[in-house]
Amino acid sequence: MSIPFMAVGNNELGEYTETIQCDKCGKKHEIEYGTSSHLLPDGTMSEAKTSKLLGFYKCGDNTYLGTINGRLINR
Repeated sequence: MSIPFMAVGNNELGEYTETIQCDKCGKKHEIEYGTSSHLLPDGTMSEAKTSKLLGFYKCGDNTYLGTINGRLINR
């Protein structure tokens, strides 16, 4: 089994955005972000914080990568 990967350079990133114009349906979608937390020395988890590293949007039943660090991925 191969491990999929992708690489995106700074010149492939556009403006900062919270919405994206969908290629599939033509509508605007809100960008959604995940959370990150880490294991503390006492064995508990830190409080989850929103991470803007990867931003996704949903169109119908599908989810697509739309931003990296809040910047639009130019397609």
